[in-house]
Amino acid sequence: MVNIGIGRARNLTSRPFPVMRIDLDMPVSCVDGAFGDLMDVVIAPGSRRLTHIVVAPHDRPDRAVLVATQSARAGDGVRRTSDTLVLDCTVAAISRSDPIHESAYLRIGETIDPGPDWGVGIQDDYPLAESSTLGPELLGSGMAMEYDTHVGINFHRIPKGEVEIRRASGVTSADGHHVGHVVGFVIDDDDQITEFILEHGHLWGKRMVPVKAAAIDRFENDELLLTLSGDEVGALEPLPSHHHWGL
Repeated sequence: MVNIGIGRARNLTSRPFPVMRIDLDMPVSCVDGAFGDLMDVVIAPGSRRLTHIVVAPHDRPDRAVLVATQSARAGDGVRRTSDTLVLDCTVAAISRSDPIHESAYLRIGETIDPGPDWGVGIQDDYPLAESSTLGPELLGSGMAMEYDTHVGINFHRIPKGEVEIRRASGVTSADGHHVGHVVGFVIDDDDQITEFILEHGHLWGKRMVPVKAAAIDRFENDELLLTLSGDEVGALEPLPSHHHWGL
């Protein structure tokens, strides 16, 4: 995990307090050049702090590393735009960090053991070679070969007790409806989440909707659950269609 820096660099705006935009999938640079992309964020559910970001080189998700949020700042608008996240370390330093991407080959129903100091973040199945049962009619009476009962899983190691959210993470209303996906977060100077942006609607009518943190019921791995009903979410005021949701 990278935790390098000389203190929190702030992105001061016209708002009365320092805020920073965390745009999932945004470009990531280091102090000496471009690095890759922001993949996911890691959140402490109890405190609702965005504690870490997950970054990886372009097209290399298997090289994803964990970076403390306090080591990141928004681009300064002079050398880099505000659409870029800048890390307080060099490309070489972050490249030496241990990747958090791991794979497991498990029996169906078996759980991942990430070790005593880690939890399991987002999980995705990966395809295994197909296998089939060869019955007694092929192998002879009393002989049979069973199906392979294993599954392959890719996952991220994250701090124990925390959860991981990505751009594809679903948002569920209080009455159980899927209402969209997370696009990004806004955090204050203590890394506390103040709001998130919901991509709401269907293919030809998608809207970017800011949702205050008070409307979040809880965070789970790869999912955010709201205190609002589906109708209440639908009534929220979206951002103008020409407006990039960033600050």
